[in-house]
Amino acid sequence: MIIHRCFLALLLLLLFSCQKDFYLDELNAAQAEIERINAHKTNLESQLNSLLEQNATLLSQNSQLSQHLTELQTALEEATISLESAEILLEEYAQQLILLAGIRDGLYKRTQIKIASSLAILDTMAYTPDKEIFTSHYQIKDSLITFWGVVRDSSAFNSLPYFQELNYRDNYYATRTVIDQRLINATEFQLVLDITQNRGEENEEVLFANLILSPSEHIPFQRTNAELLKEYRELGTGIFSDSIYAAIDFFDPYSHLDAFIKDAARHGVDISHLNASDFELIWEPDDFDDAVGYAFKACNPNSIGIGLRKSDWNNESIRDFNDFRLSLMWHEFGHDILGLEHLCQGGHIMTGRHQDPQIINSQEECDSEHVNIWGLTYDNEDAYRNFQRATKNMFEGYFQKQFECLSGKPGIIYD
Repeated sequence: MIIHRCFLALLLLLLFSCQKDFYLDELNAAQAEIERINAHKTNLESQLNSLLEQNATLLSQNSQLSQHLTELQTALEEATISLESAEILLEEYAQQLILLAGIRDGLYKRTQIKIASSLAILDTMAYTPDKEIFTSHYQIKDSLITFWGVVRDSSAFNSLPYFQELNYRDNYYATRTVIDQRLINATEFQLVLDITQNRGEENEEVLFANLILSPSEHIPFQRTNAELLKEYRELGTGIFSDSIYAAIDFFDPYSHLDAFIKDAARHGVDISHLNASDFELIWEPDDFDDAVGYAFKACNPNSIGIGLRKSDWNNESIRDFNDFRLSLMWHEFGHDILGLEHLCQGGHIMTGRHQDPQIINSQEECDSEHVNIWGLTYDNEDAYRNFQRATKNMFEGYFQKQFECLSGKPGIIYD
């Protein structure tokens, strides 16, 4: 009996000892696996952080890829994704960045385009080939894309085709988000943009564009403003057929004042007491985002105060049927010299549906087509869009509204 008890005790001791070793082995194996997983996770996070840091500039123009990388970073931190899946995604995103970095610097033109109200619809559509006229051109530098400008055809606004540079303020992507950008072959690449119009406003129009860009050797119809101005003067078309407008030094705001005084005189309005010494001009820098121009002395009949964003004034392309500078100055002088408010009715120099636009007769005026100074053209056969008719209405006070200056100055009027 004693022997049996001793044997049983020995057996139990051996059994417990074996179980202990077994559980220790399991525990050690589990600990090793945890350490391996943590090391793998740390390595993936390190790779991801490196990608984000090294490609920060490139990712700033590729919101979709940037978002994907950020989401992957969060998923790794919160352990909501398997390491195997994370590794596959990380490799895919790294490959996309390699492709982006491989886009060569230089000039590109848009060769194909499709536009839709959603990315899903965009994927189902076929591309439309671009023509040489009205073709967008892009500049690639250090693998980053900059919208450069558009070849404009002759139209109601201009009689000569020309290249209009649009990125001189480097603000093109303030209203456009690059969703995707990738090589599709050795030379061409695809660009997907969010080009939503009037973002955040009642009339917001959600739009997306998918473009194919190809290398280009040159830009057709590229002319400097000096060259365009010389050609338009020789043609004598549009505003250059008018003796007052044709004599303007187009890049001198004070020359526009001289012309405005003469224009007023031929419409029966005498403002000859005004001259350059009464004109306070403020040049605004590129980062001034309130407006391209504004008036700030609307209720002072003997003083003029106008602010202009300098880069727009210097760089907007000359046109012969609706020039940016002439149109802008006539509108601002309308505020500052004639004391006129914005109108809700379209088709006028003072049309502007912002800053409390005025109604003359009825609310229906606000439902009219919103043709403002930028939509009026010289000699337009459509009276609603005719610059001379709108100018005559402005000077003669027809369908205009003056500021109530006795009740207080209107402050700055942005346009």
